[in-house]
Amino acid sequence: MIKTNFLKTVMIISLLAILVMPLYFFLYLQPAVTGILTNFTEQEAIRITEHLTASHLQGITHLHKGNLPGSFVDETEEIQRDLELEKIKLFSSGGEIIYSSDASDIGKINKMEYFHTIVARGKTYAKIIKKNEKTLEDRIVQSDVVETYVPIMNAGRFIGALEIYDDVTWKHASIRALLLRSTATIFTLSFILLCALIFSIYHGERSLRRIIVIEEDLMKYKTHLEQLVNERTDELRVLNEQLEDDIALRKKAEASLQKSEERYRSLIESSDDSVYLIDRDCNYLYMNQKHLERMGLSNNEYEGKNYRELHSREEADTFAEHIKKVFATGDSLKLEYQSLRDNSYFLKTISPVVGNDGRIIAATIMSKDITAQKEIAEKLRALSITDELTGIYNRRGFYTLVTQQIKVANRMNRRALLLEADLDDLKTINDTYGHKVGDAALKEIAGLLKDTFRETDIIARIGGDEFIVFQLENEGTGPAKLIARMQEKLLARNADKSVKYQLSLSMGAVYYDPDAPRSVDELLVSADRLMYDQKRAKHHS
Repeated sequence: MIKTNFLKTVMIISLLAILVMPLYFFLYLQPAVTGILTNFTEQEAIRITEHLTASHLQGITHLHKGNLPGSFVDETEEIQRDLELEKIKLFSSGGEIIYSSDASDIGKINKMEYFHTIVARGKTYAKIIKKNEKTLEDRIVQSDVVETYVPIMNAGRFIGALEIYDDVTWKHASIRALLLRSTATIFTLSFILLCALIFSIYHGERSLRRIIVIEEDLMKYKTHLEQLVNERTDELRVLNEQLEDDIALRKKAEASLQKSEERYRSLIESSDDSVYLIDRDCNYLYMNQKHLERMGLSNNEYEGKNYRELHSREEADTFAEHIKKVFATGDSLKLEYQSLRDNSYFLKTISPVVGNDGRIIAATIMSKDITAQKEIAEKLRALSITDELTGIYNRRGFYTLVTQQIKVANRMNRRALLLEADLDDLKTINDTYGHKVGDAALKEIAGLLKDTFRETDIIARIGGDEFIVFQLENEGTGPAKLIARMQEKLLARNADKSVKYQLSLSMGAVYYDPDAPRSVDELLVSADRLMYDQKRAKHHS
């Protein structure tokens, strides 16, 4: 009955979980994902603001219409087009709009409290506005928009702010659809499991009733047997009969023990695992057939041999330490190692063998081949850091490997080069030929990068059309040569008259210097700035 009550409790908990799941989705999961989307858009707005400020507003202590550089306006319009932003505004420190991609906004003054109490104090302020709701400036939008205010500071003083409207309708809808599908799938699986649990409880109760009946029958038989034993007690007390019973019992035990030993040996000999026995000095006492085959021995050739005779010095020294520890502590030892014989991986268990006097007289070693499991684990790890579309590293793989490479560069006191490349006009290719062709263009770029750079270089796709290459500095190869080499590959490709569209890359390269270390994100910001300079130069030309 206890087991049945336990199953019923599990069923109630599962039912509550199914009922709570929709509340979890709408009250926690969906707002959490919306917050992540808002934060991501906010970070992108900060990045754009830092780029525009560093490029065009350096040295300006007071923003107004008269001192706004024309290059700022040009690049702002270019960024709006490239990133498909709904609107960009520039405010003075007093809240006056001195620039807007919508000319009708220029001259208006933002008197809202958040502008003067949050943004004017140097803090970014972002909010997602859903379709048909009012924005922070009391304007109704026709799509889902993230409205972000990024302060512009000069020497710690607020001189203005940049406001960016980013249309996230399709992102928001895609995330919600994914969450709904995932929740529906989990809900369905939970419901199926609940039905299976109910079915198990029903059959469990039937089985329990059968067990109770059997137990009652056993109790009756037990009582009957006890009565028989009591009736025969006097006869069993006769010394001669008792002695004969003892002798018979001993013979039976010896036969049983012999049979058990034979069964155990048969089991060991037929095992797919290597099993062997060694003494304190690592001399072999026994090997099963599997280990004999692995060592290249036959029958009893292991007799008189030591572990060191069949393994390298390094392996033998390590093994001797493990045996010493097992004999000293009396505890079993389990470890994973790679054999130098054929590079296979094994899970080795070393267990003490205790004699009749309680002392350890030998150690049993069982080695299980886990090479296949290790290969599966390595394949899973590779999938987690690889971009599914292009086959090169993704953002996670890039950060993981570059962090290690920077440690190598610091240890060797050797400079490294980070090159960022952005595929120009990917949107035009997608709009003209479709997204499958756009995906093919991204694959082509990945292929050209792999043909251009060394196999040891880290090549990754970290965004929709953004690629990164990181390499330790090679004597005689600088950023200019690498970029020129890539441009030659592109020219050769574009010269092919059979291609439907042209490929073009905007690139920026920076050095990592161990004497003046910078983080990966700082390197990306510098390379990104140079890349945008090249993209802007292409646009103006």
